[in-house]
Amino acid sequence: MTTAPVGSPGPTSDRASAGRGENPGALEDRVTALLARAYQLANSDLDGLNDAAEELAALSGQDVAVISRARRVVLEQLATNPDRTTNQVASLIRRAIEVGTGRWDWEDSGPVP
Repeated sequence: MTTAPVGSPGPTSDRASAGRGENPGALEDRVTALLARAYQLANSDLDGLNDAAEELAALSGQDVAVISRARRVVLEQLATNPDRTTNQVASLIRRAIEVGTGRWDWEDSGPVP
């Protein structure tokens, strides 16, 4: 399966890759890109939380591994640096998971803390 570039609609198959068989460096690059955009959104004057969450859900490329890894990273950051921006990013990612739930194959992804 080939994975589409960050910001494109997603993998070229109907099922999400959930990170299986993907280069770990590529996964981290996609997570980094998603988190960078999440921090940009959190630092801006958000007009609509749902619009920002939809954008992050789409940016995950329909890959549950990307959004779940991003969530773990932000939760770790909250434990050490519970500032307003990181709290906002956590809220955006949580909402992205809610609005994007139908996009990802959660069955084989394992638990998300």
